[in-house]
Amino acid sequence: MSPYYTRIASAFPAAIHETLSQAVARLTDYQDASYAAQYLDRLAPFAEGDAELLRLVARHLAVRMSYEDIFRVAQAKTRPARLARILAEAGAGQGDVVTVTEFFKPGFEEVRDVLPRGLARWLNSRKGLQGWARPMQLRSTTVWGHIRLRLLAALRRTRRASWRYAEEQARIESWLDMITRAAALDAALAREIADCARLIKGYGDTNRRGLQNYDLIAQTLIAPALAGETDPSTAAIRIAQARNAALADIGGAALAESLAAPQGEAAE
Repeated sequence: MSPYYTRIASAFPAAIHETLSQAVARLTDYQDASYAAQYLDRLAPFAEGDAELLRLVARHLAVRMSYEDIFRVAQAKTRPARLARILAEAGAGQGDVVTVTEFFKPGFEEVRDVLPRGLARWLNSRKGLQGWARPMQLRSTTVWGHIRLRLLAALRRTRRASWRYAEEQARIESWLDMITRAAALDAALAREIADCARLIKGYGDTNRRGLQNYDLIAQTLIAPALAGETDPSTAAIRIAQARNAALADIGGAALAESLAAPQGEAAE
């Protein structure tokens, strides 16, 4: 048995073992075994606390640590299971020729995010490049197209040196710190903060909008609650309302309305 699975069995409640085993497998595939170990390290302080909080943090942390970038997209597109699914959906029989064309539109941020931090800082200073995007098409069913995707996926080994990796890890640590501080005040508040990770998902514009909504909720509702400026139980309710509003309306109008509601007033 892998030492990571032995650690799960000895250090975490049985009810969460399957979730953690899947997370470890996911993160090992995403990066490597030491990255999966870091996941368990981050989760360890929650092991003996509120069971529901542990479940939420375990699930969301695995997703946040396996954020989507160019490397992850390329890795997903070269999975044999994906090609098999495409062939089945196309109704292709044995001997049929199927061409799969991948559409990419890497922009300034997507390119910068996977560069080493020093080079990314230099790129940030080039104001004329911001907003740049280049649509691309690649046939993944050709030998050369598949090799290019495999090479790009293999570059995930450089992820730890990248601009976005540093940004994501700092955000994750901030999120975990807020949850820990909230847990000392109110269990419901901690759970709602943990569940705000649902806002951060996807790739490109979807991810940026989610981060903006998350940051707005953190600044407007979470920070005052942790500073003792608002009642923790009331803050928990308002955070849940704001998060659900943001998830229901990507345009942001529902979130703005929720945040503008007077303290203590339930959103309709």
